[in-house]
Amino acid sequence: MKLRRIIGWTLAILAILIGLAVVGGYFYLRSSGFRQFAIRKIVEQANHATGGHAQIGSLDFKLSTLTAHLYNVVIRGNESPDAPPLLQLDELTVAVKIQSVIHREINLSELLIDHPVLHLQVNSKGESNVP
Repeated sequence: MKLRRIIGWTLAILAILIGLAVVGGYFYLRSSGFRQFAIRKIVEQANHATGGHAQIGSLDFKLSTLTAHLYNVVIRGNESPDAPPLLQLDELTVAVKIQSVIHREINLSELLIDHPVLHLQVNSKGESNVP
């Protein structure tokens, strides 16, 4: 009887801890700290992938639909600082669908680009602002 009681209490405490972790994770994903962390990571990856300098104005993440809205996205290339940026987007929406948690399979289910503006500059020597 004592063993059953110990197992019961252990399972109850484990369930409470898992519940607290889920609730804490949910609130962290909605916090400004997470948004700032995510923006930093996205900018780092964009800088590495493009060779340019990326900037993101703000991020809105919806956990229920696994959708991220990035606002005021700017990618600068080799142009001068006073020139218009290489690429500017008012909004970039990315939605993903989890195929398998065990195998870490995620598919892109939606990609929307709102008001893209591309400023491509090529001089007489054939040099461009593309990094």
